[in-house]
Amino acid sequence: MPLVSGARLGPYEIVAPLGEGGMGEVYRATDTRLRRDVAIKILPAEFTGDAERLARFEREAQLLAQLHHPNIASVFGLEETTLSTSTGEVVVRALVMELAEGTTLAERIASAGPMSMADALPIARQMADALDAAHEKGIVHRDLKPQNVKVTPDGTVKVLDFGLAKAMDPATEAGLRSAGSASAESPTMLSPAHVTRAGWILGTAAYMAPEQARGRAVDKRADIWAFGVVVYEMLTGRVLFDGETVSDVLAAVLTRDIDWSALPPDTPAPVRRVLGRCLVRDPKDRLRDIGDASTELREAGAAAAEPAPPTSVPAPPASVPRARRTRLLVPWLVAAAACALATWALWNRPAAMGGGRVEGHFAITLPAEAPLVALEIPGISSGPLAVSPDGRHVVYVAASDGDTRLYARAMADLTPRALPGTEGATLPFFSPDGTWVGFFAEGKLKKTPLAGGTPATLADAPAGHGGSWSASGEIVFAPGETTGLLALPDTGGTPRAVTTLDFAAGDDSHRWPQWLPGQRAVLFTVLAWSRETTDIVIVDLDTGARRTVVEGEHFARFVPASAGAAAGHLVFVRAGALMAAPFDPMRPDPVGAPITIIDGVRAGQFDVSASGVLVYTPGSGVAPDYSLVWVDRAGGSRPVIDGARGYEDLHLSPDGRRVALTIEEAGPESPAHVWLADTERGTLTRVTFEGFSRDPVWMPDGQSIVFGSKRGDTTFGLYRQRLDGQASAELVWASPIPIWPDPQSVTPDGRVLVFSTKGRDTGDDIWTLSLDGDRTARPWLQSPAPEWNGRLSPNGRWIVYNSGESGATEIYVQQFPGPGGKWLVSQGGGSNPIWSRDGRQLFYRQADKILAVDVETSAGFRAGKSTVLFAGRYRYSGRDFDVAPDGARFVMMRNDDPRTTTTLHVLLNWFAQLDARAAGR
Repeated sequence: MPLVSGARLGPYEIVAPLGEGGMGEVYRATDTRLRRDVAIKILPAEFTGDAERLARFEREAQLLAQLHHPNIASVFGLEETTLSTSTGEVVVRALVMELAEGTTLAERIASAGPMSMADALPIARQMADALDAAHEKGIVHRDLKPQNVKVTPDGTVKVLDFGLAKAMDPATEAGLRSAGSASAESPTMLSPAHVTRAGWILGTAAYMAPEQARGRAVDKRADIWAFGVVVYEMLTGRVLFDGETVSDVLAAVLTRDIDWSALPPDTPAPVRRVLGRCLVRDPKDRLRDIGDASTELREAGAAAAEPAPPTSVPAPPASVPRARRTRLLVPWLVAAAACALATWALWNRPAAMGGGRVEGHFAITLPAEAPLVALEIPGISSGPLAVSPDGRHVVYVAASDGDTRLYARAMADLTPRALPGTEGATLPFFSPDGTWVGFFAEGKLKKTPLAGGTPATLADAPAGHGGSWSASGEIVFAPGETTGLLALPDTGGTPRAVTTLDFAAGDDSHRWPQWLPGQRAVLFTVLAWSRETTDIVIVDLDTGARRTVVEGEHFARFVPASAGAAAGHLVFVRAGALMAAPFDPMRPDPVGAPITIIDGVRAGQFDVSASGVLVYTPGSGVAPDYSLVWVDRAGGSRPVIDGARGYEDLHLSPDGRRVALTIEEAGPESPAHVWLADTERGTLTRVTFEGFSRDPVWMPDGQSIVFGSKRGDTTFGLYRQRLDGQASAELVWASPIPIWPDPQSVTPDGRVLVFSTKGRDTGDDIWTLSLDGDRTARPWLQSPAPEWNGRLSPNGRWIVYNSGESGATEIYVQQFPGPGGKWLVSQGGGSNPIWSRDGRQLFYRQADKILAVDVETSAGFRAGKSTVLFAGRYRYSGRDFDVAPDGARFVMMRNDDPRTTTTLHVLLNWFAQLDARAAGR
């Protein structure tokens, strides 16, 4: 049923039709709650009328909603509404998806013909990256074709309709196979509704893998075939397999020889190799991992043109005898040596030979024993590398013997060297002359000579979050969580305040400063966890005035205008892409529209030298998902729920059978909701559906939970939700300021809630709320230092909590509700303290370690010595674990992603490339 402009589907208001395909009508719509444009796909009536098929689609849609990648159009949810028509009321079901602006590859090829290699390769790489991300989650597209690939105006690729071909099948693959029939992907098994969409079937058939066309079961290799077909079409401007009917097209897919001579003569060898390995009819011999194609296509960007291709491209042999492998290895070793020599020559040739401007893009391979720390770990928030002002050296944070250490590598050398005395180091930055390296270690701001020597301590920095060195010899730095930015001479001295935390606005920390030209202003990031926002801000050092220049981003760097350029740029990473926005920090004008410069850059892991050398860590912008697992006291683990999600904020029910938790799918801009995980059945059930909700805490009876929630733009509060489905969430306290309250524990009688929030003039404080009577909220512990994670003992007489009063995060115990003394529990830092159910032990985190300490509370309080139970790669953020009632195991979030990398990418004379890209050249 066609929808008119202004029609409403729940919170979505229809704007205009976008088109119609085999999978339903598509409309542009506005999400009136989140104020964003979305795409609405109306599911066909014959589809929604089949209850079993609809239920299966909903299950598939839940899986697809977990798929988040900058090159994939995300699925936001399902919507159902009843519309009135002239013939009565009609139930309409729709899929809500990310709206991808731009043109499809099909439109682009139809209007302009074959694409140049320079245009085609970035698109092909992004397509491969999208497929790779989906395949890692076990999701196969099944209908990849030019019509399902959009290119946005800034050059970003968005692959559409991931997995919908399977989700909308008339029967499950398993059911068809068990009946001895062909797979539902086969166009030989068409329902009458499918036949009416012959154009869609014809378009789909041309990109089907041979096994898919034969009606056999498919896996990710079918996508790899389709990828090859699409890339071939991009380069040649013609469909690889065509025909007048579906049968003609399928016959061509199964039998027609591929015309390799149609490829442009200048097609690089890596591109030919990729196509040859993708377009192998037998899936057993086909390329098995699309990530390999992405790697080769990146190499192809710099490959020289080769002679006209042969009439066939043979697949590489599956194996090579040992002696032959040795002979084959020799040329590669020679090539590697030649590459190293060429790099050395670039950096050491006389300036007269190249006018001082050296261009190129190459990768640095770091030694396996000194890899770069690539993912966040405690103490390293961003920026594990720095490039010297002249671009000739890079210093990076390496993982070393369970700790971190600084390594320096000259661009012209093959081997990095450790900088002595830098154990535990994070966030390096260079002096303006490139002879010194500043860094943070052991709760201090330090500096060390690049040439090697003994580091000097400059100032206290309990939890350093970045520094910058001015031309006048002053260092601005972020010392920790309790103060704003400070500055001091590079010879040491008493720091002065540069910024102060605005607690009433929700500021949690100021990080990653950078001196701006003229040295009278500093660029930095404001993190506000309670607002769930990050903003790029400038502070004027003469007046102290702050202004926000970019909302929702972090770790930005200002790149001054080069000779002849119209403006400088603000550079940052968004969703795995390095973005650049025109910007003049000396003018009040807003930042210009950002454009994508480079895809595949890790957030916060790049640096630009004053000479125009860019160094970055390659990777995805997708936040890692975590596996929910049980871990015993010896460190052995087993899954609670199959699959990985964006789990946060764990709290076990009183009987230990359910976990209340938050699931946030793709960063702070995506809605977070409260779910329940059944530890016995291994299932997930969503609890909240409005606004943003998180930090659930069980009531003592195990029948309801309390959680924090944001409803609308400014309403923050605490809500109580019964779990029997008999009532909606009840607002029990509304925050007077736009700060997210964080519930943490409830007294055994269920009458008082302990939670954290911010005062107007202080950081995080611990408050109590009466859940009956007048529901009054009162500060329980309020001081200039942050206090949070307040957990009541099982008998309700003691409270354990975190505090930053010493400058480091430590664990303390006090009597509750008080008054009484205070005891320090942790030794050398600790977070997220939890009582055992019998009240005789406390457990807490210290980086990757779980520690236990025996406590005595019968006559006062006494704590024993902390002991390490186990260590492992588990999420280290917020309420990141809980203990079972028997104290024998813990529910935790395991991180299965690698934390290190041995690859750095270097772009020489990047300013010229940036200016050209910004000018559209």
